[in-house]
Amino acid sequence: MTIKMRSCLIATVFLMISASQTALAGKTEEAFAGRYVLRGVPQAHSDLMLGPDGRFQWDLSYGSYHRANMGDWHADGRAITLDSDPADTADEQTPFDTINLSVDSTGALHLKEFPQAAYYKE
Repeated sequence: MTIKMRSCLIATVFLMISASQTALAGKTEEAFAGRYVLRGVPQAHSDLMLGPDGRFQWDLSYGSYHRANMGDWHADGRAITLDSDPADTADEQTPFDTINLSVDSTGALHLKEFPQAAYYKE
């Protein structure tokens, strides 16, 4: 491969990466709205519904363990933040208060604590 061809290949790859990052940065809440399913955790089932109105619903089942949550969400293009509604009573606990999900180049949503798992849009 000549130096000129190698330079063209490198430039093309760089442009493709730049274009995908620009497209991702421009995504709005509306583009992320939809149903997501967790993959990468054996025997676990989890759904995440991001509504176009900025509300989310989340559930997780793992054997006999089951949790659900709802609240508000927002996106900044490369991350999605889920903010839970407060518990209805002092005895009730929410599974989480706030979670930040990173968005990869395919649109999958990742928790940094579990890099092998991701939510994929259905």
